[in-house]
Amino acid sequence: MKRENKIEKTLKIATLGLSTFMMLLNLGQWFIVEVINWTEIYSFGEQATGPYFYKSAALFAMVHLYWGLLFLVMFGLSLITVLFKKKILISVALVLNLLFVAAYLYHGTIGG
Repeated sequence: MKRENKIEKTLKIATLGLSTFMMLLNLGQWFIVEVINWTEIYSFGEQATGPYFYKSAALFAMVHLYWGLLFLVMFGLSLITVLFKKKILISVALVLNLLFVAAYLYHGTIGG
């Protein structure tokens, strides 16, 4: 296998893997709190020392639903770029995924 093909394959895996992981992480958190209503593992309320969205279970679920849907869209865009087999589009999708992950991590520090 040529070096270019290995790099392109690595970019594809990284792009799809990152968006898939973040999508499943956030939609999973939303599902646990909103659908299953399993909130005992979290400390919600005014005494919460975490980010602002730990003030209530509904707010926590809504924030994770929004992030999950954003990463679902990124997964769709990443999949389209992989299917088009254009290395520049795959690179752009990976950079966008990394920027959204950075925004997600920053968002987790607000109100802590």
